[in-house]
Amino acid sequence: MKKLFFGFALMISGTIIIAGALIAGGTWAADRIHYDILDSAVSNGFVIVGSIIFLIGLVASGIETYKKEKLYK
Repeated sequence: MKKLFFGFALMISGTIIIAGALIAGGTWAADRIHYDILDSAVSNGFVIVGSIIFLIGLVASGIETYKKEKLYK
């Protein structure tokens, strides 16, 4: 059960990191007329890191859920 909640926590943390990076990248891009969020290397890096954390949490939660359901059947 602890691994399941740890996976959920990773998913939430990854989502928060992605949201923060998108907000910060959008603020950075708004100061310049012809730039996009993808032009910000720092913002792009945080989106990638947040996505990886989210996917690790998703996989951990999925594996733990499958183990629990397998035991009850």
